[in-house]
Amino acid sequence: RSALDPILRPLAEAALHACAGALARVWLVGPGDQCRACAQSPHCPNQERCLHLVASAGLTQRLDGPFRRFPFGHGEVGHVPLTRRPFVVNERLAGLGLAEAAWLANHGIVAFGAWPLEYGGHAIGVLAVFACERLDDRRLGQHQRRRDRRKRPPFPLAGAGTAPGRRRRIE
Repeated sequence: RSALDPILRPLAEAALHACAGALARVWLVGPGDQCRACAQSPHCPNQERCLHLVASAGLTQRLDGPFRRFPFGHGEVGHVPLTRRPFVVNERLAGLGLAEAAWLANHGIVAFGAWPLEYGGHAIGVLAVFACERLDDRRLGQHQRRRDRRKRPPFPLAGAGTAPGRRRRIE
């Protein structure tokens, strides 16, 4: 257990509400500890470190299942800590392999965002949200303005409101 544990679930819940989300999840960097039983091990060439699912809010709070670990560099979530750039997509989610097409349709998911979590200049994890509304600059900008007025972040959406060159976007 980490010293961050008490804030991880509230972080996921805050992201869920800020982004009109259906599911928000937090992964933190950890050791390659379940490689033999991990569904993602075929995509993990290194098996020394990976992303560990540590918090979930919304449709499920479960921390097990096939996405409990993400190899670095695999899929969009796995690329975020390497590039340290957000990934936001508002269409064609089913084709990206982020989730099953039926699950996306059943829950009205139209957008996905993944943001790097950083501390001390290092990527320590990923915050991701499956949203029922578009994740556009206006929505993310409103969040940034609220955060600026309060002078304390309700959750650290690293990269939200940054220069356009820092954000990867597929539309």
